[in-house]
Amino acid sequence: LADPQRSSLSLEDRTALMVRQEATRWAQLLDDGDVIILATSVFKRRHLSVKRRQLLLVDGHQRGPRIFYVDPDSMGVKGDIPWHDCISAEMLRRGHFQITLPWRTYYLEDCEGSEQTAELWVRTMLNLKTRIMLQREAAA
Repeated sequence: LADPQRSSLSLEDRTALMVRQEATRWAQLLDDGDVIILATSVFKRRHLSVKRRQLLLVDGHQRGPRIFYVDPDSMGVKGDIPWHDCISAEMLRRGHFQITLPWRTYYLEDCEGSEQTAELWVRTMLNLKTRIMLQREAAA
């Protein structure tokens, strides 16, 4: 929903996005001031387990970005991928991508097998990571 390339969202833009996302079923899972940057259905793979999940990348107004995944049937949050300075995202094959942290790698696949959606996740995460690093440098 939001543009990860922008250096920051104005209060007006953030408010407009928050109003728009209230109509989504994911709004109940957000904290006050959160804006959904990206949300898609994925298959989350771990060992022999494959689970269908809704993956959300959210820009938290107070605490920064966060990634979490939800069971789309029960609407329960099943876990989160902590945002870290060392977070990395990489395209794999045919709609697959991975999110890597120093202590764990998350293997994900777009439910439709779309390479474009997987690439969108990777580009969005890397752009957001760059934006955050540039903001920190500018503040220092």
